[in-house]
Amino acid sequence: MLLVEAPPRALIYGAGDLAGAALALGGVGAAALGWRRLLRGPDLRASAVLSGATAATLLYLASIAVISAFQPDVMQPWDGGAGLGVRQQGQVALSALWALSGLGILVCGLARGLRPARLGGLALLTIAMAKVFLFDLSTLDALNRVLSFVGLGLLLLVGAYAYGRMGPRGALAPRGEMPR
Repeated sequence: MLLVEAPPRALIYGAGDLAGAALALGGVGAAALGWRRLLRGPDLRASAVLSGATAATLLYLASIAVISAFQPDVMQPWDGGAGLGVRQQGQVALSALWALSGLGILVCGLARGLRPARLGGLALLTIAMAKVFLFDLSTLDALNRVLSFVGLGLLLLVGAYAYGRMGPRGALAPRGEMPR
């Protein structure tokens, strides 16, 4: 049911039935969250994996909702960005969502000292960068391409600043030297 209601192609075309996609993804997220609560004590690694699965499911749902909001007609096929400014704005918004989410997870992981959250945030920022370079660069018009690159660049600068200020102690210090 999940692949029918929320297929991966919904990241380009949007969901035909956003309520059905939300129900299917909400069920998967709730199941992962339930298993996480059951496994909290005995197996911390499984709990971390299930927490990540819950977060990924919610981000996927948010991504589909963003793309669906910018679709003039869900049944109209994607034409590579030729003349579809509204769809292009949806792809820019999707890149921004992923980059902002990655930055938020990174900063949360830095503030709380959670290595899995830091790595997850960095991974999501890397995925957002890959999307901007591989998809946005090839399909968006000049203005939307510039918006994607400038927005991503600013968020990466904020992430680098946060990592430098709040990063794990000694992460940026030269070998054998601890920062003051």
